[in-house]
Amino acid sequence: SDIILLAREGLLDELNIPVSEALALRPDDYPGVHTCTQNDTLFSVLDTIRKTQVQRLIVVDENTRPVGVVALSDVLRALTI
Repeated sequence: SDIILLAREGLLDELNIPVSEALALRPDDYPGVHTCTQNDTLFSVLDTIRKTQVQRLIVVDENTRPVGVVALSDVLRALTI
């Protein structure tokens, strides 16, 4: 995560640095933001979360514009209701 990168670079105490500077610390092979669509199944979302080891996915529309965020806790809550 970006916080881990800041900690690794010794910049965790400098949380007043601009976002652009923090993003510049990302390695070239940084995987980017993980997304899903509103039509993806809960199985697919859980599979992506498991494979990418993230807690949240950005939900995008057919034009890849963000329309929401789905968290692991949202999926687990839906499965236990």
